[in-house]
Amino acid sequence: MHYFRYDLRRFGLGSRAPACHILSADRPALVAFVAPLGLPILAIQAPRRHRPDVWHFDAFGRVLERLTAAYPLPDNIEDAADEA
Repeated sequence: MHYFRYDLRRFGLGSRAPACHILSADRPALVAFVAPLGLPILAIQAPRRHRPDVWHFDAFGRVLERLTAAYPLPDNIEDAADEA
């Protein structure tokens, strides 16, 4: 999981809303991991030229809330984001 902030105003969220990429080289494992979060298989994003073996989901809003409830963020996540 890769946490970051992104302009999600087009989804009714903020200009620096929290978001997360859920990444895996194993597509079936990724599907199984996100199924309890309510993400549809159609939301999987295929590998791209610069990372040919990595599938991912974008998580934000309610899905991100469910994700962080199941997998709490590290205590220092804001400090790490500020350094990036």
